[in-house]
Amino acid sequence: MWEELHKGDNIRFQKVFIIVIILLLNSCAYQKYYTIKGQKIPQVRVLLKRNSSHISIASDIGLKIYTGRKSGIFPGVIEISTNPELKIKVGYKKVIQRPEYPVKIYPVENGIIYLEGKPYRGYILIVKKGDIFVINVVDIESYVQGVVPLEIGKLNEKLIDALKAQAVAARTYVVRSLKRKGIYDVVPTTYDQVYGGVNAESPISDKAVKQTRGEVATYRRNPIDAKYFSTSWGRTANSEDVWGKKVPYLRSVYDGRYGKAFSRFSPHYRWIRVYEKKAFFETVKKNIDRLTGKSVHFVRRLTLKGKNRSGMVKMIVVNTDKGKITIRKDKVRMLFADSRGSLKSACFDVKIRGNKVLIVGKGFGHGVGMSQYGAIEMAREGYNYKQILKHYYKGIKIKKLW
Repeated sequence: MWEELHKGDNIRFQKVFIIVIILLLNSCAYQKYYTIKGQKIPQVRVLLKRNSSHISIASDIGLKIYTGRKSGIFPGVIEISTNPELKIKVGYKKVIQRPEYPVKIYPVENGIIYLEGKPYRGYILIVKKGDIFVINVVDIESYVQGVVPLEIGKLNEKLIDALKAQAVAARTYVVRSLKRKGIYDVVPTTYDQVYGGVNAESPISDKAVKQTRGEVATYRRNPIDAKYFSTSWGRTANSEDVWGKKVPYLRSVYDGRYGKAFSRFSPHYRWIRVYEKKAFFETVKKNIDRLTGKSVHFVRRLTLKGKNRSGMVKMIVVNTDKGKITIRKDKVRMLFADSRGSLKSACFDVKIRGNKVLIVGKGFGHGVGMSQYGAIEMAREGYNYKQILKHYYKGIKIKKLW
């Protein structure tokens, strides 16, 4: 094995030949599922890096490498270069000759693997399909452990039902995202779900994940599109009010009890953004071009055209030198985006105070599905995680898949 390593290295690696053969025979366990006590947990492919020219990988004990038809076990750090061609350095002056994509790197004894010093469970897969993709392949339960604290925060034991609700929502989201085809399933950002690997985990959230193991939210036996966001403004939004498509379980609900909003303790429940008047109209002008592709020279007036049942602005009509331009649904948040980003929500009013323009709003996020601060308050008030989920996702059932 490793016939093409530098001369003199072969004898040492022959000693692990039998071990590697056994590992290769057992490697089918990594192809699609981890097997735990006879129960199968799907794996998810998380894109961690794209087009990295240099990749550094290590583990606590050792690493198993598979590249093309070659395989081996190595201690220490593995250095991989991808530009202009694939090179793998497996120790001091030891280089694998003519390595091939894909490259799979596993930690010995199912330990922790480190990518650029950051620890992850599962293994690292490097694929070339035009671009270079560095992917963490990990079982869904471990993935959810690395998501929950970053999405809802590190909460105390008394609020564990909020963590459980987040765990089920996160698990449901990723189950629905498994493509089975293509290069990866999700990215580790808010575009999908924020994922931080082992560094993100905490004992209480890990407990919440384990106590809801395999549970997902379903509607008519299918995993739901488990949308969630930071802070509601007293109601959640209908899916069609934000994205135009009506989804039966993503309905607007009153998000409170006895006239008190569940999200009222969020720092984002009420907010205000202030602009200088000139800067405000310049901002709108630039964003019209970005949102519609229409370049305008000046903006005369803006008109907010009503609000939907949840309190979100339905549309904004902008009078410009090119005529009236209408911005609808969740894009109204982007119309006023500046260096501070988009508006926190589409629930707002615009007020003029002298040379100032004030946007006064409530809530944070798109408003559809589960409010995370609402879930926290519901847990504090004694609701369990299934009650929380069924409050935000109408007509669902919680099903244990593994």
